[in-house]
Amino acid sequence: DGTSLSPAAFSYAVNTCSRAGKYKEALQVLADMDELNVRMDSKTYSTAISLYQRAGNLTGAQMVFDRMIADPSVRPDIVAYRLLFNIYYENGAWREALAMLDRMAADKRVRIPPDIFKIAIRTCQKAVDKASPMSNDGVDAVEAAA
Repeated sequence: DGTSLSPAAFSYAVNTCSRAGKYKEALQVLADMDELNVRMDSKTYSTAISLYQRAGNLTGAQMVFDRMIADPSVRPDIVAYRLLFNIYYENGAWREALAMLDRMAADKRVRIPPDIFKIAIRTCQKAVDKASPMSNDGVDAVEAAA
């Protein structure tokens, strides 16, 4: 098992690969960490979320985030929340972005930066803009998500 292996060394490898643009290698190190039961810290979780973002894999990013939330040894930070929020926003998944805002607000361990609210407002505006100008579909959808 990976208890004798340094989590810091694995985290360093993941972050170094990521910064060098070696995303496939970074994901392999993450898989190795998982296989060897090496614990991840919040920075490594955030890097993993970012890797899935770069790969366009929203499901993978959400899976890593949920795993981080469930890990009692890690305190989720605003970086991880913000990464996932931005992934949803950038991909037009406004319902998920707003749900992430709710999760941030419910987690008393993080402080929500004011710019997140501006992004949330833009997210809602995008939803309204996508609706037909002759209907209230976008407004109804935003109100239903709230």
